[in-house]
Amino acid sequence: MTCLALIDFEASCLPEYGRSFPIEAAIARMDGRNRAWLIRPAAAWRYWDWSQEAESLHGIGRELVEREGLPPAQVVAEMAEFVRDCRVYADADLDEYWLEVLCQAAGAKLPFPVRFLGELMQKRGYTRPQVVTALEEAKRRLPKEHLAREDAKRLALVVKLLEGTQGIGVVLAETQKTAESIIEAFRGLKAQILVQEFIKEAHGADLRCLVVGDKVVASMLRQGAEGEFRSNIHRGGKASLARLTPEERSTAVRSAKIMGLNVAGVDILRSNHGPVVMEVNS
Repeated sequence: MTCLALIDFEASCLPEYGRSFPIEAAIARMDGRNRAWLIRPAAAWRYWDWSQEAESLHGIGRELVEREGLPPAQVVAEMAEFVRDCRVYADADLDEYWLEVLCQAAGAKLPFPVRFLGELMQKRGYTRPQVVTALEEAKRRLPKEHLAREDAKRLALVVKLLEGTQGIGVVLAETQKTAESIIEAFRGLKAQILVQEFIKEAHGADLRCLVVGDKVVASMLRQGAEGEFRSNIHRGGKASLARLTPEERSTAVRSAKIMGLNVAGVDILRSNHGPVVMEVNS
């Protein structure tokens, strides 16, 4: 399965103010992982421009990148490995330009194409008001700007707010006020909303039961990553064999029948009041 990833760069200055070079790169994958790299200036960039105005925005000084930055070739190689199963998107042509500058300094070919995020939004049929609302909500949650990692994470969050699979778009509301804020944001996106009870005692684990006909033919326990309430494998969850109780087997089979499915994947949570169905997958 191809994963989406968002890339962002910080640079020595904007091209319109001089000859700029990349000083930081970051990638946020849609599966929740993200990485950032400080870039050591290449010898070829020695006499290129450095803007104090840009430095005041991103807070990265020349001394810092020269001391702690990684060689361009290492950054390119690590970026390529990090997104080897991804399609990479950016919200501006400048990000592709700075990737090209980085590759030239490394003596390497472009490791992956950078696609324009706007084209993805258009292809998926999102309206301008939907995108604007998602951007506003993402900025509210991740307000820091002009930091490559935070900017990439915010772009990834925009896409997550507009989608809703593999645990993406699933949000835990710990208070009523938080729930109202989240629901208002999704209503602004004209997104469908499903509110479910949070089963705290499940401790981020659920059961995936494969039902064929009137039998559960396979099952597994999915455990979410540490600190994660979602158990999706795509979000770092781990799977192991599960032994079901008779009540859990009966619940899975009945759920599939109610939905009119001969083959189904039924997700169940273990609660203090017995097995509860989270979703039925066809």
